[in-house]
Amino acid sequence: DAVRNCVSYNDEHPMDTDLFHLYREMLALVCGIYTILQTLRTINRWIGVLDRENAYTVTLRRYMLVQVLRIRWRVFVFDVLTIVLLLFLFGYFIMLH
Repeated sequence: DAVRNCVSYNDEHPMDTDLFHLYREMLALVCGIYTILQTLRTINRWIGVLDRENAYTVTLRRYMLVQVLRIRWRVFVFDVLTIVLLLFLFGYFIMLH
């Protein structure tokens, strides 16, 4: 109850909100959008680099193909599921905070 008295989420007074909560939400939104845009930009650059037809990029594409074929898919899927579970738990704990 002491925490509820310090931070008010009262529907009766819309101006009585926690500014840190608003700052945190806006920061998460801006950082999330920035991360998505940077990831898409990087993927686009790699597609541009790998689309060239010189000897270096042909060798690089072959090397990447060999690495993809060498992946142990069961271990890879297990690792991806572990990461997704940990992200879900992280988000859940953030929401509880």
